[in-house]
Amino acid sequence: MRAARGRGARLILVTDTWGSPLAAEAELLIALPREAAGPIAPLTHEIAVTELLLVATAARLAPADRLADLDALTQSL
Repeated sequence: MRAARGRGARLILVTDTWGSPLAAEAELLIALPREAAGPIAPLTHEIAVTELLLVATAARLAPADRLADLDALTQSL
């Protein structure tokens, strides 16, 4: 996460109502309800919101720049 932050990345955290250890680091925290009718709570809400954020973010970036940034970030790890 430090490498990404060093490149200007901002942390948006999608979590459930129980929170996350990363909550204090997040610039934007999206806490979604985690209620279920049975013993297993589905992750549908979290996955859908995360996917929407990823698609919206990717649409704002040029593909070549995204790949170059990903490569640079991978090399720094």
